[in-house]
Amino acid sequence: SYLSEKNPWKSNNNAIWLASTIELMRNIDKFNFPGKMNSERQKALITLLSDNLVKYPELKKAWLIRAEEIDPTNKEYLSEHFLSSEGFYKAHVGEAFLVDETAEFVTTINMGDHAHFQIVENK
Repeated sequence: SYLSEKNPWKSNNNAIWLASTIELMRNIDKFNFPGKMNSERQKALITLLSDNLVKYPELKKAWLIRAEEIDPTNKEYLSEHFLSSEGFYKAHVGEAFLVDETAEFVTTINMGDHAHFQIVENK
């Protein structure tokens, strides 16, 4: 996967790996909470958020990964890479990830909150 090419552990020979994360969780007013939405509304929210987020030039070629299109190993890799406590491996149909090519930004969609933005800085 593209993220495996951005693996921060490959280039880090330090005994201690330093990283910082910033998280922001948001919900959209016109949608029920993810656990209360039917599959059509979940898909609509994924489309709404991803179509708008990929337009931001700061996100450097962001792409959408639907939870049902990614295997458990790569879900776990995402979770570890972004130092997330969310347990991405639990993601299922109606949930998605939006990742940019720098592998420093991920948004989870419909996983607990409508949008959960995370940025990780690896040093």
